[in-house]
Amino acid sequence: MDVKSAFLNGDLKEEVYVHQPPGFVIPGKVGKGSGGNALLVDVYVDDLVITGTKDAEVATFKEEMKATFQMSDLGPLYFYLGIEVHQDDSRITLRQTAYAKRVVELAGLTDCNPALTPMEERLKLSHDSTTKEVDAT
Repeated sequence: MDVKSAFLNGDLKEEVYVHQPPGFVIPGKVGKGSGGNALLVDVYVDDLVITGTKDAEVATFKEEMKATFQMSDLGPLYFYLGIEVHQDDSRITLRQTAYAKRVVELAGLTDCNPALTPMEERLKLSHDSTTKEVDAT
């Protein structure tokens, strides 16, 4: 989800809690959870990544957020903080293809031939080698 307006350089005057603020804790329920259900929210500037164990709880949370703040739901997560996210029914795969391509471009290696192995194929290594040692530094 994307927040419509964010104040990137504003001074923070509010209290920030890393635990439930006073008055929101339910006595006897602290740290017990609710039957294995989880709702996770990641916030980075004006972007929220929301996930959970139950789709209905995620949808309810999104609707509550949209009712309180001006937000838009961008749908499933595909790209976040430079990481490509590929999701299907059985797994989530994270890739940094765009970052790797950028590193190759910056190094001036875009015209090089790709190789699956970083060394010569079928190279035979031996303790008795007489070749000059390479300075590892």
